Amino acid sequence: RVACSLYEHCGACTWCRAGRPTLCPQARRIGIERDGGLATYMVATAENLLPFGDDTDPAAAAIAMDAVTSPWGALHGHARVQPGERVAVSGCGGLGLNGVQIARAAGAAVAAIDPNPRHRELALERGAEIAVDPDDLDALRAWAPEGVDIAFEASGRRGGFDAAVAVVRPGGRIVCNGYQPGVEYGLDSARLVLSEISVMGSRVATREDARAALAAVEAGEIAPVITRRLPLEAVNEAL
Repeated sequence: RVACSLYEHCGACTWCRAGRPTLCPQARRIGIERDGGLATYMVATAENLLPFGDDTDPAAAAIAMDAVTSPWGALHGHARVQPGERVAVSGCGGLGLNGVQIARAAGAAVAAIDPNPRHRELALERGAEIAVDPDDLDALRAWAPEGVDIAFEASGRRGGFDAAVAVVRPGGRIVCNGYQPGVEYGLDSARLVLSEISVMGSRVATREDARAALAAVEAGEIAPVITRRLPLEAVNEAL
């Protein structure tokens, strides 16, 4: 019973030596640059295999390797979330809902931003103190009058980024985990410079982050959202 970390990296390049293996130019992502786990058997390097206990649902362990590890790397690895901080999660699909739980488990207070009422409900169920439509950010500003310490952007949409910018405090951090090719983000240069806002991008995460994310799932701190279960034969339908 093992989960499989997504990145196989060289370990020797500038980025690997700096502890940033997701930027390794030689990296192969399982299921992208090489065949992945949609098969009865697959081969993987031993170092990428992360054991988990009998009490953990294999489906939850599988999701932990991507949709939990990604926001884990963003919030812990890049934004360095701290107890007592206020975090806004913009976009509450899989990445965002797991981000809500990661921030809560780190001791932060969390607000959710999403145009979908069902997504806002799910965010509240998973620990957000407030969930608002992007057109109703005044309610969030009342919750965090000085602005949030961290805005976690998980939608990959321009509107999601704009909402993050609108609620982050001076000196705050914006970390972007969602993306869509061709979508450009914008931030007024005076706001960026004079308010000393940090804007960061974050891809999946390191193997160590994957191990920590899996441990949090095993401990029950994070409950990955499993929307459907289908047999291997139905993989095309699933995709």
